[in-house]
Amino acid sequence: MSKGYEGWILVREGNGWGSTTVREGHALFADSVDLSVNKEFTERPEKITFGRSLKASQRTSGAQKPGGNVEFQPRSDDFPLILMAHNQMYEGTVSASVATYTFVPVKTQPDWAGASYGSGSYTTNAGDMFVVDVWQKFHSAASGTANVQKYISCFVDEITMTAAANEDLKINASFKADSYGSSNISAATNPNSSQGSYSTNSQFEFFSGTMTFAGDSETDIDITNFTISSKNNAEDRITIGNLNPARYPFGRIMVDGELTMDMPNDGLKHMGSMLDGEAFAVVGTFYNAADDQISFSMPNCRRDPFSVNQSGGEAINEMSIPFSAYESDDGVTSPITWTVTTTGLGSAFSIE
Repeated sequence: MSKGYEGWILVREGNGWGSTTVREGHALFADSVDLSVNKEFTERPEKITFGRSLKASQRTSGAQKPGGNVEFQPRSDDFPLILMAHNQMYEGTVSASVATYTFVPVKTQPDWAGASYGSGSYTTNAGDMFVVDVWQKFHSAASGTANVQKYISCFVDEITMTAAANEDLKINASFKADSYGSSNISAATNPNSSQGSYSTNSQFEFFSGTMTFAGDSETDIDITNFTISSKNNAEDRITIGNLNPARYPFGRIMVDGELTMDMPNDGLKHMGSMLDGEAFAVVGTFYNAADDQISFSMPNCRRDPFSVNQSGGEAINEMSIPFSAYESDDGVTSPITWTVTTTGLGSAFSIE
């Protein structure tokens, strides 16, 4: 009988879309996992056959679209792989063993062959697809039996960051994989040096974050919750000659979020700003140390439609403001920029 504490979730850097080569990775501090083979079968009850019962020969095997969601508490050294698998464009520098990564969404379609990844600013041409493998180990297994699910050559279609009062920072990553497999890891009860290990860095706690929203800092307004979501809107593309998707073409990059605050006395100004389509910026940082932090910047946001409701007599009035982030009209500035500062990684994700 398998129990949750016997297993782990591991993210390992791959070697380009469709490759089975992986490097040492990171075990995640996962809160929940919802991964599936996502196999499709088609029943054909419209066929004219004798009797009311379906026949197994009427069933057709369909596409396999492996992937799913993993929610985890990010550390500065296990987050860059996830961000790169989503954004597909980065710049990395190292100074005195401290690595600083900057990630922006790739502007155009990545190349789905090769392993020369997108490196540069927001205006840099797309590179090859950066992928990770997600391994899900369930328990120690006897010889000859599988105990690990492998989601091979994954990119992150959607990434969501959530922070709330009295809770640690959380990331939900939605993976799409090229293929699925299983294998046996009988000797490795825990992640080890050949696979990867848990980060020794601290989690990012709610009181270690700072945020500026439309010019107001967290000392000016009482923020209780915020969410940021970035979506590639990848398409499950089926073509003749391929049962499973050969690739997942990216759609429009969509970045949005929502911020909840205790309503200040001047809170209704946000209603007027929404109606006027006023531009504003959202900037935030989660900080453990100078070499251990995650930050984000959305310089060109607009408020989406919202309403303000009245709370009960003893309750504090709260207001939630949804917003969307856009690139600059000249196409030079990204709708969102992520920056991660950490140790233990080189300028190109190599684990030291």
